[in-house]
Amino acid sequence: MALADQGGKRIDQLSGGQKQRVAIARALAVEPEVLLLDEPLSALDLKLRQHMRNELRAIQRRVGITFIYITHDQGEALTMSDRIGVMRAGRLEQVGTGRALYDSPETAFVASFVGEANAMPGLVRDTADGYAVVETAFGPLQGRNPGGMKPGSQAVLFVRPEHLLPVSASASCPQNRLQARVTDLAYEGQVTHVTCVAEGRRLLAVLGPRDGEPPAPDTEVVLAFAMRDAVILPPASHA
Repeated sequence: MALADQGGKRIDQLSGGQKQRVAIARALAVEPEVLLLDEPLSALDLKLRQHMRNELRAIQRRVGITFIYITHDQGEALTMSDRIGVMRAGRLEQVGTGRALYDSPETAFVASFVGEANAMPGLVRDTADGYAVVETAFGPLQGRNPGGMKPGSQAVLFVRPEHLLPVSASASCPQNRLQARVTDLAYEGQVTHVTCVAEGRRLLAVLGPRDGEPPAPDTEVVLAFAMRDAVILPPASHA
């Protein structure tokens, strides 16, 4: 627990990370079957929080005790958990691995709550081979149809920002494309967030270093995504 040389200190002489280690050690000393951690890292700075995430995972694997970890930090949840439960109004919406919740949400609430997602409402026009075509304000768009929605059903197509990429108008590109106007850029080091508007709706694209230079604000772009990267779900409350 990295506290070997701290035994002679008073509690007010310990750092925030050291206090957290003491609290965890005290909780583990009674050998519980389950350990509940309620926002344990919320008061720590970013680098210490990331270090403590790794330390908590290592401790859990070493002692073999089930940890129930409550957090509003989605990065923390996705990084640390073997299984995640997403709750709405006191009820579990979906339980699964972080990858399952992010890539294959089962409800509109989960799709909009876990990470960012562009939501495009419309009407299912056609279905085949696990996919569907949704008639939207942007035109017909295709995506995965895990719930087997039928033609004529109201639906929402969700696509993650990292899958919604600007392409040249003449480029050979995936099945789905739409016109938009860039309104803002936000550079965050490893990625650039590109905010766009299309048909009165806000859309978000996330570009990595390999995706090329982001388009300039107030320019028209073509956004494209592959149908395998979109999921079509019944409309419901969004997060």
